Amino acid sequence: MRPKPMQTQQHRGKGGNNLSDKVRGNDHRDSAKSAEGSSGIMSPVMAGTWREKSSLSYLHNIDSQCLNNANQIQQPTEQEWQAPGINSIKINFDATVSLKKNCGGVGFIARDHNGLSLGWKRIRIHGRLHPTTAEAIAAREAILFAKEKGWRNIVVEGDCLAVITGIPDEDDKYSVESPIYQDIRALLEEFQSYELKHVQRSVNLLAHRIATFCDLDCHGSSLPF
Repeated sequence: MRPKPMQTQQHRGKGGNNLSDKVRGNDHRDSAKSAEGSSGIMSPVMAGTWREKSSLSYLHNIDSQCLNNANQIQQPTEQEWQAPGINSIKINFDATVSLKKNCGGVGFIARDHNGLSLGWKRIRIHGRLHPTTAEAIAAREAILFAKEKGWRNIVVEGDCLAVITGIPDEDDKYSVESPIYQDIRALLEEFQSYELKHVQRSVNLLAHRIATFCDLDCHGSSLPF
């Protein structure tokens, strides 16, 4: 059987007119009158100056309103790593590529429901790979590691959305990562249950650090940093 992937208050004067609007209206009229000569006709230069000041005042009010509205927008909260269920193992994976060195590295770490490390690994990869391809390799290595450990229920987390959505996409037969995704799907068939999750980079920092902390192949149980 195939496993299932789991409001601003305004003060108004008499007659219902906005008091602030009346004050602003008087200010504009006074400015216009002061700009007029004794003949009652505004010179072109003075008229242009008055229009420029009015435009700047209008733009200032618009900018202030936009700033107030922006401050009211709730910023997205940063995610935090969450432990898996008591019977599951969570594996976070990541990858890095260096065009200058023509190589890269993949890394992953497995943790239990208490957040304790059950094992980590860093593998050097050779060649100039696209970041998505490197991330796909990291996912495959993480799942292969889980299989070798004999774990039956796993949660696989990564910050590369293309990989997390590409693994279950059986219609993808032409991308560079397609053969890797096929390998991963075959591996996942051997687990009792699995879950693929996309997370923010802030959740995946430990796996990222493992992938980048050295240029060698290395692994262990307790973290080296």
